[in-house]
Amino acid sequence: MKKLSFVIVFIFALVTTYAQNDTIPPVDEPVIPDTIKVEEEDKDIRGIEISIGDTDKDSTSYTRRVKTRWLLIDYGISTYLADGKLNLPASMNALDQRLWGSNHWDIQLVQQQIKFDKKGHVRFVYGAGFEINRYRFQNDITLLEEQPQVTVVDNPGEDFKKNHLQAAYLKVPVMMRFSGRLGKSKTGIRLGVGGYGSLLIASKTKQKLDGDKTKIRDDFNLNRVQYGVTARAGVGPVNFYVNYGLSDLFDKDENGGYEVQPISFGISIVPF
Repeated sequence: MKKLSFVIVFIFALVTTYAQNDTIPPVDEPVIPDTIKVEEEDKDIRGIEISIGDTDKDSTSYTRRVKTRWLLIDYGISTYLADGKLNLPASMNALDQRLWGSNHWDIQLVQQQIKFDKKGHVRFVYGAGFEINRYRFQNDITLLEEQPQVTVVDNPGEDFKKNHLQAAYLKVPVMMRFSGRLGKSKTGIRLGVGGYGSLLIASKTKQKLDGDKTKIRDDFNLNRVQYGVTARAGVGPVNFYVNYGLSDLFDKDENGGYEVQPISFGISIVPF
């Protein structure tokens, strides 16, 4: 019994001594060298700003801003040039147009702008959408379908109330956008230059004669892949655009001598 009591006293003394000598090292506060700040954008760019790095004014920081917009619409006139001229040579007179009724619709479903500088004066713009070109013919002609070459026939004695070719494309534009102010005024000015690529997805001709309508769906030897350059300018709420095709409207191996380049111009209903 005495031995057991001695052992218990010895173990208690050992534990007490260890507890008095052992210390738990203090835990320092975690050092966070960088901060991540999420805040609302300024009035010019509506979106989210993410800043990674030291947010002090005197420190270097990295900021990325992306603005997404939906459903931008351009409306204007679609036509084509031959050797850079609006007036077609005599050999192409069959395709003379009525500009009134030759419409261009450009519907950007989505557009994104990446800001290069803090105030957004320089931005890279890209998007995706659809483009519809309608070419209304001056003469009473018919484009024949399923031909190895572009084939146009005259219809003497006919008087079409409507006679046009319509082509729809899937379109991807890219552009550099520059903006600023006019002097000390608050009026903004915008300039943009870039390019586009598009893919033919549907085409048809439509004729209306004495109340009867005829629609024919075919590719009509159109160039399936289009590309070109674009330019835009805006002052305040007024915005203009022009698209010039670097590729021919019709396939170069199937154009039947109708070598024309598409061009469209008009107004941007929603500022770019």
